[in-house]
Amino acid sequence: MVNRQRQILYNFIPANQPAMETIVIEITSPKAYKLLEDLEDMQVLKVIRRHAGSTEKLSEKYAGKLPASIAEQMNAYVDQSRAEWNDNGI
Repeated sequence: MVNRQRQILYNFIPANQPAMETIVIEITSPKAYKLLEDLEDMQVLKVIRRHAGSTEKLSEKYAGKLPASIAEQMNAYVDQSRAEWNDNGI
């Protein structure tokens, strides 16, 4: 059977603290989802779903995905656009 444990990131307002705090919890029972939904309906907390997947940096994830020639063209275009922006005083 597939492990159904999931992590959910949610905000809640503790009774003794005026500011919201973000914490990460790990769901170990399907019944917990219903409890979280009920607490959200009562406006006690807000559920924000987050992937429990990879924490790999985007720069590492997409490294080498763009051909070098296109990357150089894009950099040249950005440099040209910045120069035009600065020259026009925009």
